[in-house]
Amino acid sequence: MNKRLFLASAVLLAAPTVFAQAAWPTAKPISIIVPFGAGGSVDATARLLADKLGERLKQSVVVDNVSGAGGVIGLTKAAQAAPDGYTLVMGADSPVAIAPYANPKAVRYDVARDLAPIGLVNTAPMVLVARKDLPANNLAELVQLAKKEPGKLSYATSGVGTVLHLAMELIKQQGQFFATHVPYRGGAQIAADV
Repeated sequence: MNKRLFLASAVLLAAPTVFAQAAWPTAKPISIIVPFGAGGSVDATARLLADKLGERLKQSVVVDNVSGAGGVIGLTKAAQAAPDGYTLVMGADSPVAIAPYANPKAVRYDVARDLAPIGLVNTAPMVLVARKDLPANNLAELVQLAKKEPGKLSYATSGVGTVLHLAMELIKQQGQFFATHVPYRGGAQIAADV
């Protein structure tokens, strides 16, 4: 048999193994850690993802809400999990990109070393909302109201050092007014209280 024919035969015989996929091992459920409270946008996205992933892999996929410290507690749990593919985490900008620099003593993980990116799931806009009875219909009116009644207004975010907290601090700084920050464990609790 000449050398070319032998190599071509070897390639053709090996080709099916390239496309073969082993079934996902179902020894235990896959856990998706959400570093914020139940009912918020990250939680809702994780639950949709868990349903579809479970169908696709024919595997149980559960959502584990581990809230607190602006997402740092949940990311810490994910970073300390066994690297076996059974633990995923819904990363968010605050615990991934802000907390390691804003509060390095509280962060016990290194995103580049301890976690492996899989892909972008979604993007979400930031919105500023208020109770319907607040006499401000836009940001300019809100700033005027805050200046007129210093210390009366408060605002809620999903935690200290989160992107929402920093965005509001920037608005306060540029608008030259004061409002009290009230950190929560997630967006659903904020929506219920507002």
